[in-house]
Amino acid sequence: MLRIYLNNESEYLDLYENESLELTVEAKDLSDPVKIIGDISKELTVPATKKNNNIFKHYHRGDVVGQIDARKFIQCTLIMANQPNKTGRISIESVSVKSGVPYEYKLRYYSDLAEMIKKLGEDKMADVDLSAYDDSNWVAKDAFRNTSFTHNQAVVYPLCAHRTRFIWSSSNPSAALALENTKNIAYNSTIGTGTTSVTTQNFSMSPEDVIPALRVGNIIDRLELQYGLTFSGAIEEDYIQNLRLWLNKEIKESEGSEFTGIADTLSLTSGVLDSQDGFISVNQIAFNNPSPDTTRVRFSATYSGTGEVRMKSNGSTVQTINSTGATSGNHNITGSEIITFDATTSVSTTVAITITIEHFDSVNSANDYTVTVSDSFGTGALGTLDISQRVPDVTVKDFLRTLFEMFNLVATSNTSTDGTVNIETYHYDYFIYSGGVIDISKYMDSSDREVLPPNNYSSVTFEATKGDTAIETGYLNTQERKFGYLNYKDDNSDRLSGTDYKVSLKSMFQPLEQLIDITNNSVKEVEVATFLDTDNNRKMGKLCFTYATRSNTSSSTYISWRESTISNQEFISHYVLPSNVYADESVPLRQSVASINYLVGLHFSEEQLVSAPEVNITGVSLYNNFYKGTVRNMFDESFRRTKLKCYLPSNIITDLAPNTKILVNGSYYLISSYTVDFRTQLVNFNLLLVGSKLPSDFELQSNFYQTTSGTGRVTYMSSLGKIIYTDVGTGGSTINSIGEVKSTYNL
Repeated sequence: MLRIYLNNESEYLDLYENESLELTVEAKDLSDPVKIIGDISKELTVPATKKNNNIFKHYHRGDVVGQIDARKFIQCTLIMANQPNKTGRISIESVSVKSGVPYEYKLRYYSDLAEMIKKLGEDKMADVDLSAYDDSNWVAKDAFRNTSFTHNQAVVYPLCAHRTRFIWSSSNPSAALALENTKNIAYNSTIGTGTTSVTTQNFSMSPEDVIPALRVGNIIDRLELQYGLTFSGAIEEDYIQNLRLWLNKEIKESEGSEFTGIADTLSLTSGVLDSQDGFISVNQIAFNNPSPDTTRVRFSATYSGTGEVRMKSNGSTVQTINSTGATSGNHNITGSEIITFDATTSVSTTVAITITIEHFDSVNSANDYTVTVSDSFGTGALGTLDISQRVPDVTVKDFLRTLFEMFNLVATSNTSTDGTVNIETYHYDYFIYSGGVIDISKYMDSSDREVLPPNNYSSVTFEATKGDTAIETGYLNTQERKFGYLNYKDDNSDRLSGTDYKVSLKSMFQPLEQLIDITNNSVKEVEVATFLDTDNNRKMGKLCFTYATRSNTSSSTYISWRESTISNQEFISHYVLPSNVYADESVPLRQSVASINYLVGLHFSEEQLVSAPEVNITGVSLYNNFYKGTVRNMFDESFRRTKLKCYLPSNIITDLAPNTKILVNGSYYLISSYTVDFRTQLVNFNLLLVGSKLPSDFELQSNFYQTTSGTGRVTYMSSLGKIIYTDVGTGGSTINSIGEVKSTYNL
């Protein structure tokens, strides 16, 4: 007997005596490997009794205070044989009214995952409150310089070329002058930190070149807080949590956009302003009526794009410049005045300003003096780091779906008494491994079954969204395939007919470029992500992830930095580099040697380690780590899709789960889906027959590994369902892995 208990109402619904609830439970199907688990019922009809009308607050009327919002789910528990069977939600689909009186309600049951999907709605990532990671006093140089990078750092700034292409020439600061839209970012030790004569945009990094990347774990924390969710399981593993989302949305939405900023870090460059005449603070120069002497002020400024820089006296504009590098006219101080400076520019940029104060003593020229003051301030988002302005223009659901597809995750759910939806995540191989076995042989109706081929596909293609960057194009031209792209065809695929199944990510894969010193052709330990096409147009805003490592601190990899084209050169020795491979290292230094514990790569195909192409990282791909077992079993020609039905006792129905392995007369089946009629207890299964033993990809295997000398390493999926590594030596170690090991080193 089925009963439906409404948790918040603490009431059981009245049901028709012969009313049936048919519930379909979906599992990740080997014929559809990116499907996410979820339960949904057929429409359920319940009578409009007095009790049900009270529960549903007379939903058919519009004049009842506190009516149920039909757009929201109602938390419930399905009770079978007086035992809780499932928790989930019901929605009111409609109410039937005759002669003005309701006579029945049409409802539908959903799993708790549906509540998560409904909560997320069509919200964009920009709708997520990420303000905890904003910085109202953001300084690009300080943000890019990172002397203490750790995996847990929320916001980092991996080296990225998105306005101009980067090259490296350690001996010639002017190396990029003849190249279009190109910068030489190598620190030039000959010039040193003094004033450089290379007054060009083509030398040194500057604030406009910096783009942040936000840690995925921190994003998930904010999703949990905002939407009443908790995520647990595989999604908490370091190689997912420490993934970084490029905050690469174009700040400037259209031509004519205006960005403003104020000079608020004024500093004395030379000379001394006599205290009788005035004083200089961080955001203003105050004059104390220096008459009858003459005091005048002028300024010059540089910036990108078009704009206006203003000098104001007591809040009113007295001098302006309208082009970068220009110098204003003189403003004569005639009394007590507060002088401030601000700017409006067409693009988010850094304004470098130099202020000259000249004082002429009318009595004794020996008392004349000149003072220079400087500042460098940002307009728009350069002065304030606003994360929500920079996140890609994608929905929260697409963000989560991409993570699920990249790492082959499945999810189950339940709801806490406070309404929090708890999402438990698993890598698919572990999910199947962790399911129990139920023998239903004695309940089988063998007279009615349908047997089909394992799937209707001839191949599987794994691909990412095209980013249209020049480095992608170059990779395609040289390798004759897209970076990270993989097409799986079974050895016997010529005997299969069907279409190509596609796993297409909403995100792009970004190959990295290792810089080469064009002075001597030496390879630098510097990798850069370049978001420009072959015509040097910016290709920004698409969902894109990276891992991060810290640069080595050799003087040969120092990066040149200038706040503007007339600023002194500085060097940055510690910074963060992008990486397409995650290494399980407590100190995340640049990855370049074989002894590093490489675990996961951001590509489905096997790719080279850009920072050290000679190092073998075979086995770290997303396909090998998370999809190989799934796909291999999709194309096992001995497997058969099978549809069968049987009547099961309530205790077995309660124990059924999407990862349950079904045993029938000595043969094992994996569940694709099943539908339960809670009145008759008839279960219709959609299964995959896998044979007399379970596939080894979903079973725990024990293998012994040892080295002939030195230390080796084995990476594998542990019995806890995560990718880990174990060091082995000459004495050897037994590795217990779900499926085969992923990679080996020095074995």
